[in-house]
Amino acid sequence: MTVHGYNSFFCNKSGNENMSITNIDISLLKPFHSHPFKIIDDDCLQELIDSVKEKGILNPIVVRPMDDGEYEIISGHRRKYAAIAAELQEVPCIIRELNDDDAVVEMVDSNIYRQIILPSEKAWAYKMKYDAMKHQGKKGINTADEIGKDFGDSGRQVQRYIKLTELIPELLDEIDNAPDKRLIIGVSLASLSKEEQEILYRFLDDENKFPSMKQAALISEASKNNLFSLEALVEIFGEGKEKHQSYKISLEKNFLQKFFGDKSKSEIEAELQNIITNYFSKGV
Repeated sequence: MTVHGYNSFFCNKSGNENMSITNIDISLLKPFHSHPFKIIDDDCLQELIDSVKEKGILNPIVVRPMDDGEYEIISGHRRKYAAIAAELQEVPCIIRELNDDDAVVEMVDSNIYRQIILPSEKAWAYKMKYDAMKHQGKKGINTADEIGKDFGDSGRQVQRYIKLTELIPELLDEIDNAPDKRLIIGVSLASLSKEEQEILYRFLDDENKFPSMKQAALISEASKNNLFSLEALVEIFGEGKEKHQSYKISLEKNFLQKFFGDKSKSEIEAELQNIITNYFSKGV
């Protein structure tokens, strides 16, 4: 059913073709394959939900038809989420006939201007658009430069973001949650092999640490020189701190259970430290 009454026609990207707005059952709308943008449940999303409940979908969702009678969302994943929260059965859509490469380009272009965008989102968006443009075989342009020009980044910066896609998901999540300079840190860590990244992530998780720019550079250098190891990580993260020699003292499990029962190793160690500290603090 074609909707009339508000903005009955939209133009496509070239501005030459009018697009009618059609109401589509919300159950037929499917997310874009490998959609890189996350739907974050924040105040902005709640405002959108409240607006949709009051006024409906004012900006139509852009979709393309699929072979099975369903529609793939090009632009409007958050609007669909808000529409479901508002218990709408149908939503206004603009149907576009797009091949895979053109669909990727339009999906990235319509989503990347969000107010808040995570490094991982930008990384995969740039990667998807870069691959699509290369596949289209456009001649006479530097693809990274062309992408950067559209979004205010240099071609070199685009390449840095694309490099982040070589991180394992766990490390990429850490980059999303990292402080400033996270892009440069992420690029350094992306030079590690997947196995090295797994070791690094486990170390960071266990130690509750995140590398500085200098530490990330040292980790990358260790990998390049085939010197990457858990011991190397301990040394890199311990640099500049007072080094204390640790001692291991073994006690029979049966002996410890007489006094500590079934407490865990960490609980027993903590209690032993308290006992020893209190003992010597009394001047015994």
